[in-house]
Formats: sequence, C-alpha cells, structure tokens
Amino acid sequence: MIGQLSAVVLVATGTAVWSTVDTRPSSTRSPSTDAAHSRLHAETAVAHVAHQELGDELVLRMQSLELTDVVLTAESGTVVRVDSSTFSGTVVLRAKSLSGKLFGQVPITLDGTIPLPPLPAPQLTMTDIVVEDVQLTASTTAVRHFSVEQH
Repeated sequence: MIGQLSAVVLVATGTAVWSTVDTRPSSTRSPSTDAAHSRLHAETAVAHVAHQELGDELVLRMQSLELTDVVLTAESGTVVRVDSSTFSGTVVLRAKSLSGKLFGQVPITLDGTIPLPPLPAPQLTMTDIVVEDVQLTASTTAVRHFSVEQH
C-alpha cells in the first residue's frame, strides 16, 4: 500500500482504468470520506464522437480520447504524470465536473446536469482541462512517458 489513497493506472482484461481508490480498511473509513477524491489536469483533450448522459455525475462516452500533459492527483498526494495517452474502443469518462476551454477559446464547465452544447464536428477539442473525481475506462490505452510520485 502506498499511503492511504493511491492513484491507480492499470490494465486488466483489456480494460484500462484511470481512477483513484481508497485503500484504507473499511473499518477506518467514515461515510463522508468513502469517495476517493482526485483531480485530473490536462493541457489538451481531443474526443471523437462524444455523447453525454445526464444524471447525478458527468458521464461522457467516446470512441477515443487523446490527452496530453496529464497530471492526475489523488487526495493522499499520489501524483501520476503522463506526457500523452490515447484511449480507444469503448471510452467512458465519469466525473463530478469537467472544465476547460472548448476549441481552445470558449470557457465551459460541465457536470451531470449541464448538457454539452451542440457540436459542429464529430471531434471535440478542449484545452486547460480540469476534471474533478475522475474515473476513465477504455478498451485499450497507450501511454507515453509515465511516472508516479508519492508526496
């Protein structure tokens, strides 16, 4: 165990998962801290054919997602840094919120209750992305220059 809350990047049975998990024994968790808190920052994101599901959390389904200059930070201080990553197949991003600049220009914040605006193209590009409480799953992933730090 690395600290109490560890950032996780793993590949298992063909599914890539980026998330945080609470590794504390259940007897030491309180109801208010059961959910793992994480923040993902990325310089750019390019999503192909994004579809949003409205609900309590933000859910985006995509055919592929490319992220550059990624920093995933867990509440415990674990930091995962990735120069670039490509997720493909069935890609699902779940989060409390996502903010950034749509097409590098228009500031936007999404959560489960705010729908994506109509998009003029099947490709969605954003810059300066911040995603709160992120879970990202995909059929396959490719990661370039990966590091994990514990603070």
